[in-house]
Amino acid sequence: MFIADIKSSGWRSEVRDVLTEKGIMRIEALIPDKTDEKAMKRAEKELCKIFSKYREVTDRCKNQ
Repeated sequence: MFIADIKSSGWRSEVRDVLTEKGIMRIEALIPDKTDEKAMKRAEKELCKIFSKYREVTDRCKNQ
């Protein structure tokens, strides 16, 4: 999913850098625009798909 897709689906992205003991960590927050309820539902479904795929990959890596 590209940033343009996120913006068009009712979300905006904010990125900030956080200093940790091991270095700098970049954190991206997805924040709803609250402009269109249908667009927010579509974005929520898309994000759930992305995170479920990510979870499957991390679970496979842990089991190897």
